[in-house]
Amino acid sequence: MNGSYRKERSTNTTASETPDTAQLIEKLQACAGRFRLLVVDDEDINREVAIELLKSAGLQADTAVDGIEALEKVKATDYALVLMDMQMPRLDGVEAARQICALPGRPRTRIIAMTANAFSEDRARCLAAGMVDFITKPVNEALLLARVRTQLRLKSMSDELRSMATTDGLTGLANRRHFDELMRREWQRCARTGSSIALLMADIDHFKRYNDSYGHPGGDACLRSEERRVGKECL
Repeated sequence: MNGSYRKERSTNTTASETPDTAQLIEKLQACAGRFRLLVVDDEDINREVAIELLKSAGLQADTAVDGIEALEKVKATDYALVLMDMQMPRLDGVEAARQICALPGRPRTRIIAMTANAFSEDRARCLAAGMVDFITKPVNEALLLARVRTQLRLKSMSDELRSMATTDGLTGLANRRHFDELMRREWQRCARTGSSIALLMADIDHFKRYNDSYGHPGGDACLRSEERRVGKECL
């Protein structure tokens, strides 16, 4: 990796645009424990500095030394954000990002590119590979924290909207949209690994009569109770 981290103003921002590091750390500390990040860089010192910077903001982070290790770690952990160096041995950042975004269950992984090249074609390659943002080197610490905070806020909003779209508003249980997506993903996993799949369908006897007697709130409570009971017994 060419370039490093530094606290002074970087060439890719102006003095009026440079956020205050202390304020950003304070704001990010409100996210402590909620998100886990991955720092991918082949230079030891850059990984260490990045981890310490993120820790100072209360964020948990793992590291990877190249794109191949990053790919394996993303397969095992659903990271909220990946900070990806571009120039690395074995597998560079662009190809690693492309493969990460193609992983089952990981197309929404947010990746920020860190590159010494500020040319428009390099930025276009990053975006085309599925990255959501990029920052040029040498990395300005305050600017990096600002970009991290922005992406974590966007992830939170995206997760909330996704939850609303896949959760029944009355019972709080997963809805048909969630079932269809989960079934498709599991079907693909079974086809890929050669494993089997099982599906349990259940109905509640005389539920309409129960609903008429106790009202819809009582019926919703009944559904939630049955879901917990069946889930506990199945697991």
